[in-house]
Amino acid sequence: MVPLVALIGRPNTGKSTLFNRIVGKRLAIESDIPGTTRDRIFEKVSLNDKDFIFVDTGGLEFGQKMDIEADVQSQTKLAINDADLILIMIDAKSNLSSDDFYAADLIRKKGKKAILVANKCDNSRISDGCSELYQLGFGQPIPISALHAFGLDHLKSEVVNHLKDFDFQEQESKKNLKEIPIAIIGRPNTGKSTLVNALINEDKLIMSDIPGTTRDSISHYLEYNDKILKLIDTAGIRRKGKIREILERFSVMRGLNAINESEIVFWLIDSVEGITSQDKHVIQFALENHKGIVITVNKTDTFEDYQEEKNKFLNILRRELPFLPFAPVIFISALKRKNLTELLNISLQIDEHRKMRIPDDDFSLFLQKIIMQTAIPRKGKKVLKIHSGTQDGINPPTFTFHVNDRTLVHFSYRRYIENQIRQEYGFNGTAIKMLFKNK
Repeated sequence: MVPLVALIGRPNTGKSTLFNRIVGKRLAIESDIPGTTRDRIFEKVSLNDKDFIFVDTGGLEFGQKMDIEADVQSQTKLAINDADLILIMIDAKSNLSSDDFYAADLIRKKGKKAILVANKCDNSRISDGCSELYQLGFGQPIPISALHAFGLDHLKSEVVNHLKDFDFQEQESKKNLKEIPIAIIGRPNTGKSTLVNALINEDKLIMSDIPGTTRDSISHYLEYNDKILKLIDTAGIRRKGKIREILERFSVMRGLNAINESEIVFWLIDSVEGITSQDKHVIQFALENHKGIVITVNKTDTFEDYQEEKNKFLNILRRELPFLPFAPVIFISALKRKNLTELLNISLQIDEHRKMRIPDDDFSLFLQKIIMQTAIPRKGKKVLKIHSGTQDGINPPTFTFHVNDRTLVHFSYRRYIENQIRQEYGFNGTAIKMLFKNK
């Protein structure tokens, strides 16, 4: 088991900036707007050969909150409950507030080990003025500037020293398991966070009927059939013209980056609203980046006649998505947790197909056969000649063809070759990358 370190504090103390510094990449959105982080954001970190899960949280505030802000507070309190070590983040440039004392009191009542972190210590004068922080009862604060990377080595060293007190042993067999990164994508309010929560059996993500609830791309780990699935919940991706606020623009950028880093995407479609041009925009990005794709039709618990409405939706998919014949379609209800096992099984099958390799001799014979089966593209007197073809990459499956003139490769002939490859070898559920190079 791996220890969990949670980053706690009131809004706008710089938690997300510190989180990004520690994990070494920009996973959490950084903004001067309080309350930017809503969900808990998890990432596995290794410091001096010590592994732990690092968690960024929304700002903890004193007093009763309503609606989605109440959910943010609940998420943060859950992080405190789950944590083995807590970093309490304080803004050294501001006086202590009721929110700071509220956070400290919560942590003390839970009996958690904690490190007091004084952020925004951009000069020695501010660092020297941290004496009032002793009132919180957690000893000497560690002065840092997350923005300017000041004091981070000292903080990391203290985190490692505290983690040595924990006797966590990660099973050796699990250390060697390769992660399969899966991005859960779709437009806002299709049930992405509900699906992640259903898969991991815990309410770690804020669920709401308000579109755009998830702002960051958030990773969670699920062990299934001796595989580690890294589930990435993304912000709802809209067309650029629909993105109005700057934080939402950052969220969409995170979502697109999550697709880039994934190997498979679960593309969630709302069965009530059907397929929109916005949906096609989302999946086109995944297709262009040669991802494994599962068309995941959610909210089937609203179907009155399941089989009839399922068949009707399949007909719509065939008509609207002729460019995705290879993608399996799974009908689920994330809310009712129906058909989720099939979704996970399909993802493992796609992972196997993405890593499948065809021997060169076998593929050469196959290529000669399919060339003979249909008319060769030509332009005037010039005829396409395919000199050779090999599979030179996996995950995604990548094929390179050496030809006399690649401008002669019409899109219909490219599609013909892809269809023949799929018919012969499978590669179910994944996009195939094909390159044509002049010889």
